[in-house]
Amino acid sequence: MSSAEAQPIFGETTDSASRVLNQAGTDPTIFHLGGFKPSVVSAETWQGQNVVLRYGDAALVRLLWTVSILVLLFAIINYINLTLASSEFRVKEAAARRLLGASRWAVQSRLMSETVFLTFLSFLIGLLLALAFEPEFSSILQKPIDMGLLFSPGGVALAVLLLLVVGLVAGGLPSVLISSFKPIDIVNGRYRLRAKMSLGKTFLVFQNMATFLMLSLSVVISLQIRHLIKAPLGYDTLNVLEVEFPGWKPSVKQVVSEKLSALPCVKRFGWGVGSPLSGGSVMAFDNVDGSMELVPVCTMDSMAFDLFGFEVLRDNRASVPGGYFLTPASLAFFNTSLDADMIEGLKLPISGVVQNIRLSNVLQDYASVLIQLSENVQTDYMQLWVEVQGNAGDAYEEVDRAIRETLEDEFRIGFMDAKVRDSFVSQLQLQKIVTLFALVAMSVFYMRQRLREVAVRKVFGADNRQVFWHLLKPFMAYVGIGIALGLPLAWYLSERWLDAFSYRLQFYVWIFLPVAAFCLLVSFAAVGIQGYVASRTQPAESIKSE
Repeated sequence: MSSAEAQPIFGETTDSASRVLNQAGTDPTIFHLGGFKPSVVSAETWQGQNVVLRYGDAALVRLLWTVSILVLLFAIINYINLTLASSEFRVKEAAARRLLGASRWAVQSRLMSETVFLTFLSFLIGLLLALAFEPEFSSILQKPIDMGLLFSPGGVALAVLLLLVVGLVAGGLPSVLISSFKPIDIVNGRYRLRAKMSLGKTFLVFQNMATFLMLSLSVVISLQIRHLIKAPLGYDTLNVLEVEFPGWKPSVKQVVSEKLSALPCVKRFGWGVGSPLSGGSVMAFDNVDGSMELVPVCTMDSMAFDLFGFEVLRDNRASVPGGYFLTPASLAFFNTSLDADMIEGLKLPISGVVQNIRLSNVLQDYASVLIQLSENVQTDYMQLWVEVQGNAGDAYEEVDRAIRETLEDEFRIGFMDAKVRDSFVSQLQLQKIVTLFALVAMSVFYMRQRLREVAVRKVFGADNRQVFWHLLKPFMAYVGIGIALGLPLAWYLSERWLDAFSYRLQFYVWIFLPVAAFCLLVSFAAVGIQGYVASRTQPAESIKSE
């Protein structure tokens, strides 16, 4: 790079928000729906103008719509499946109404009206739960949810229309099937033969496929997030507290240092302005073509430098004290050799070279950063980095209490590895949503329709154990088929999602095995309980109820 002038700029934002705000002009509010996450999300002062920047993530909105539709689809499928499973109890009622002169359409209408009523009742219960858990959902989305929109005229009309459609769709198939049988079919038992259709089995396979798929994606996303958080950045963040003092008074530095030195949980600490995680202040360099490049500058004392554990490739502090440490990316940016003592044309001394580092998280490119060592940083904004030992939670509270007892001004404190985790907020949102959907998708089969079969087998001499396994084996076979169908789809979707990351999991296919085992175990436990109860039901009770 060829530069004519270096202009230090401290405290300026250097991300996408600055470019958007530059284009804001005099508009007091900017709305943006996109993938980037600007640093300004509320009222800020920008060149004397109060600006509110509101942003959203279009991909997350599409994901929420998709998940909502899938959850609704599962609810409809579950309703149809359970209705068909217990349909033998409703066909008798339908036959009796037909014998008393009711038309087939009248029977269908009655059954569908019941479904619509249950749909409205379920909506009211769901609405109450949504209002109760609104803070939790807002925390997942990191945005306040305006539930008042549901109570507007348009919201009420849309909700009523949607509920009618859902009720008619969910009740349509069961009402048609139940009302289609003639009373004579019920008397001679032909209904029972015709009721054993493949529709319920198809639903069961589909549900287990979706359950395995969602659980697999949830585990893959969770492991990928963990992989990203634990990825090496070129410096240490584990057990390191970062304390920011916006209104810093240099006179209290000594007092704070003495307080921290007396804490057993504090291993070491250092002072400075600008951590390698956030990039600190910036220095602007004018290019020969008139454009401007911004380079992050981290200023810190030697204790902070050692605390971060940079991998030093060349240490030239003995001959060039008070200079800058560069990274290989910085050397390339300034077109400077590894053994140089000065950045040519800028008169910036080079005290050494450290291995490349990444700002924010591992998904960022290697940063062209400057690290300046200074034992006496004097600014009105200061940062403190504290490496703690022992219980992290207790150490946090002790450090926080020690500083509050010293300072009257407000300060911000937090673990640096937690800030790395927070940088993956969209991935964390996705993981929570997929996990929630996986729990919704996990359902159990309704065995009540097989009680008479159990009774007949026991009358002919089958013991409880034989009946139990006879009930359980077909269901577990459907679960296995669902897992087999979901496996290639889970692998494909996982690969497509992971391909979006420059730093990703490589060997993860093994996780499908424990997920499959978990699905089988949960299904075995849930259905096994129903099978156990059914196998121990007295035959006379089942036959008498027919």
